[in-house]
Amino acid sequence: MTYYCKKHQSRVASFVDDYVFAVVRERLAMPDLANLLYKEEDHAGQLEEIRNELSTIDARIAQTERDYDEDLIDAKRRKRKLDKLLAKQSALEDKRMKLQPDSAIAPILGAPNPAEAFDELLGPRLSNPLEYPRNPKLVASVIDVLCKVTVFPHKRGTRVNPESLKETVKIEWK
Repeated sequence: MTYYCKKHQSRVASFVDDYVFAVVRERLAMPDLANLLYKEEDHAGQLEEIRNELSTIDARIAQTERDYDEDLIDAKRRKRKLDKLLAKQSALEDKRMKLQPDSAIAPILGAPNPAEAFDELLGPRLSNPLEYPRNPKLVASVIDVLCKVTVFPHKRGTRVNPESLKETVKIEWK
């Protein structure tokens, strides 16, 4: 697999992936990982408020659909209302996700040894860079919760090595 960018640059994905996996694994092995995580109780009030707002928006979306079905509003008004409601819903979902870690990755991040749990996700990829991780979406979710990865073009005519990857793959911890 290869990563491409808008300027027609390409990078061999396995080199980039292996580097990112190794850096993330190191982070997962650090003892202060628990400081990155929080319990839902820490934000219970905010989360309850967001859930209530989302419930209200769902009811308003359903009412808008019923109003349209009963010819009480036209298509233009329906679209305008739905666009506003869906924008609010999306913003609230983003806010909720920032306050509540993805439950799918909680077993990885909350494991006694998160680095080993991450290795389990990678599966055969650890010994063979041509293999895909066992659960690529879950691996991506773990990485996304911990950091933002930006890949820059590699300098032409130079070999890919750990030092060049440090220069061209930027990892920002969240």
